Amino acid sequence: MNQRQSYYIGIKGLIKNNQGDILILKDNSTGKWEVPGGRIDQNQAIEEAFRREMAEELPGSVVNGFGNVVYVAQGDFVVENSHKLMLLFFSTDVSVPDKPKLSNEHSELAWVNRNNLNDYPIYSSDKAAIESVLA
Repeated sequence: MNQRQSYYIGIKGLIKNNQGDILILKDNSTGKWEVPGGRIDQNQAIEEAFRREMAEELPGSVVNGFGNVVYVAQGDFVVENSHKLMLLFFSTDVSVPDKPKLSNEHSELAWVNRNNLNDYPIYSSDKAAIESVLA
């Protein structure tokens, strides 16, 4: 009998600005860019986990709305204990301050669109999710 794969569940929020660009953050540990979000803690509701992640990653941001799942992917890497990461990308309405502070996990932020998306080394799962909403 095959052994079943264990997964952690991660949530990501596709945050658009008024021009329709999508927010990405540069991961300090890898230098790659990603959509904001993170793993759901045990016994935590999905929306609660997203609000916690936004408070951690973009202090001062305000989650105004939390929409539907728009993309699902397996993460590009394995996390502790050989678990894979299943990523759920949600449409969101988040107000981001003009000069946002970043957590120690990220060093930069950028807004991407169809024209500049390929200028950033973005995790493939995150890039596919972005492309799905920019199409």
